[in-house]
Amino acid sequence: MATEPVEKLQDLVGDFRDAMLVTRDPGGTMQGCPMHVADHDEASGTLTFATSIRTEKVDEIRVQSDACVTFQSGSVHVSLSGACSITQDRARIRELWNKGMEVWFPDGPEQIDLCLIVFRPALGEYWDQSGTQGLNYLWKAATAFARDESPKVDDTDMHAETTI
Repeated sequence: MATEPVEKLQDLVGDFRDAMLVTRDPGGTMQGCPMHVADHDEASGTLTFATSIRTEKVDEIRVQSDACVTFQSGSVHVSLSGACSITQDRARIRELWNKGMEVWFPDGPEQIDLCLIVFRPALGEYWDQSGTQGLNYLWKAATAFARDESPKVDDTDMHAETTI
């Protein structure tokens, strides 16, 4: 089990297969889109998603590269802030290609509109209330509720914010 915030964050991200990619539309409104994680480089934290070059998400990234990626499952939550870029590097696309992509790209890795969104995080934050930390939090919260109080919990084991 990782003890440093960056290691813990990378471990948590590695457990997810799907994310919400949040970018800004041309009017500045934040827009989320569920995306499958095609690759997660644990050394750099970089995430890669496959999509069509013709999507609004790609258009949004071309105008404003700042983005947020979020993950959530049960009692684990992760939020990453960083920047995206778009690539149509065929060698990289072929490297990441899998049969599941055929649903969206029936012509395979050479499909002309297939591109990759590369997200490079700069800041990450997680909340992990799983395992014994979560049970400890639930106990303190239930006790406080029974006393009509707010829980007083040291969440340093469950929460961290770190640069990546």
